[in-house]
Amino acid sequence: MELRERCFSVRLEDRKLVCVGIPGSMNTELKEMILKDKVSLIQLLETEERIADETGCDRKPYIDYSKSPPELRGLLDRAHPRFRYWQKGQCLYATLVELNAPKEMFKRYVHNLDRLTSKIVTINKRSG
Repeated sequence: MELRERCFSVRLEDRKLVCVGIPGSMNTELKEMILKDKVSLIQLLETEERIADETGCDRKPYIDYSKSPPELRGLLDRAHPRFRYWQKGQCLYATLVELNAPKEMFKRYVHNLDRLTSKIVTINKRSG
């Protein structure tokens, strides 16, 4: 899914499509693509949800605040396919945003944060 490749969290909430990304990364091209493909995106996400439910891979990762520093847990243990960045799921940055992770976790888990941010800015400049 192209949106996830661009580091967006894409999910369904009450049958509504929710796309969350790095602030300022949603441009006109992406908005038009989402509107054009909205029905097929919803169908794809519903299928993903159904498969996750059927296979028992429906868990959301979580932040373990009992550790110092806090640790990201639950990615490998029956994680929902949306969170499996190594299998074309959303990138780790999007997962941390969705979990409202503290800033120190971004620094620890997203090693190429500067490169990632500049890549998205480049995409915006090319399309806008």
